[in-house]
Amino acid sequence: MQSIEKNSKTKNKKVLGIGASLRALILLLLVPSIAYGSLPLTETIYTIPEGEVELMFQAEYLTKDTSDYRRESYGLGLGILSQLSMWYILHYMHQDAVESQKNELGDTFLRIWYYIDDFFNGTLHLGLLAVFRLPTGQNAYEEEEWQNISLGNNEMKIGPVFQIDVSRVFIHINTLYVFREGEGEEFYDGFYINPLKKETYQKVFGLNFKSNDTFLEEKRLKNDYVILSIAVNTDILYPVIPHAGLYYSSRLCRDASTQDLPIEGAGVNPLLVSLGLRYFFSESLYIGFYSTISLIRESNYINEIYGFDFSLQF
Repeated sequence: MQSIEKNSKTKNKKVLGIGASLRALILLLLVPSIAYGSLPLTETIYTIPEGEVELMFQAEYLTKDTSDYRRESYGLGLGILSQLSMWYILHYMHQDAVESQKNELGDTFLRIWYYIDDFFNGTLHLGLLAVFRLPTGQNAYEEEEWQNISLGNNEMKIGPVFQIDVSRVFIHINTLYVFREGEGEEFYDGFYINPLKKETYQKVFGLNFKSNDTFLEEKRLKNDYVILSIAVNTDILYPVIPHAGLYYSSRLCRDASTQDLPIEGAGVNPLLVSLGLRYFFSESLYIGFYSTISLIRESNYINEIYGFDFSLQF
């Protein structure tokens, strides 16, 4: 009889042990969705699982000195490989947030993400991001009405994205370089891809910065700027995930032709702070609310952004 009781207790302990292990495993599986979801001011190491799809929607209310706007973002993401994800994102703009007196197509974006690896026992995560802006919106060099809502010129943003795990707090860091098309410039003309031409190799496919008319030619780089941002979120209150972020960008070289243009990467070096939270209905579905405030008040530059975001993965 005692032997039967001992066996029963042993089985119960094993069942409890298995249950605890399963709960721990489920928590670990949830952490990527919680920690990696891209935040309003900071790109993160979020990677869509291979073969899965993400649907995204974002609505933002933006205020400027004497006007306000609403900008909607529609996105489709694909898990191409286990470490490679890709998104296509479209902006649609409205003048006047409530009445929408005037509507315009904004810029579109191709976002490519490659997850490199984990380091230091999984506490440091690293990946490489490239975001291509396609100029389908109004040209900010010519159209004052939609400045800072749309750029209307080509850009390529590229750089590493870091995440540091400190217990149940996740710190995200961006160090990104932005190649921007200047006014009247042909952005992709600086590349040379014809393998039958000697010029292609002399200019190293357009990456020879010492050669004229290349993508990395010095005069082309005068339009470029760098981004530094940091964000923090935590799963301590899961399914509510609070987050906060700080964003700064600066042009490397001042150009007299655009130094008075009140947009990022030209006459404004923005310093932004954001606060928000997300509610996870499951590891693959969340809604979020956030606000962003500009700490540098420039004429005709954005003052505040109030946003709502949604993501569904399947």
